[in-house]
Amino acid sequence: MFKWLRKKVADSPSLVVLDKDTKKTVDLECPFKAGDAYHGKLKQDRWNDGQERFSIRLHDLPPGSDPVKIYRGYTLVAEFEREGPKLDIRQKGMADDKIPEFRIGERLQIEVGGLKCDGIVRPD
Repeated sequence: MFKWLRKKVADSPSLVVLDKDTKKTVDLECPFKAGDAYHGKLKQDRWNDGQERFSIRLHDLPPGSDPVKIYRGYTLVAEFEREGPKLDIRQKGMADDKIPEFRIGERLQIEVGGLKCDGIVRPD
């Protein structure tokens, strides 16, 4: 593979290089709304070799630096630091306990400052 292409693939937060026998086991998204206002979505992909790609992109958040908290029911499952009215996290790597595996049909809630957004996990 060309050297520049190999570097670009390694640095990309969205491209995952897999063996031919690797199968995707999780492929989902969760759009978040507060009333009629859309605030972004969470995406998660996992493969049977342990790799994961996760992103959460939110916008129009309240000003400030309050953390973004994700709840499953009443249980806090993840927390992310932010600065300003947006959150844009894209990462890939081996799955671990820092980001739980979400399931289709689950109700998730995001809280940041005084804003509460609800979402239902669905297939991507």
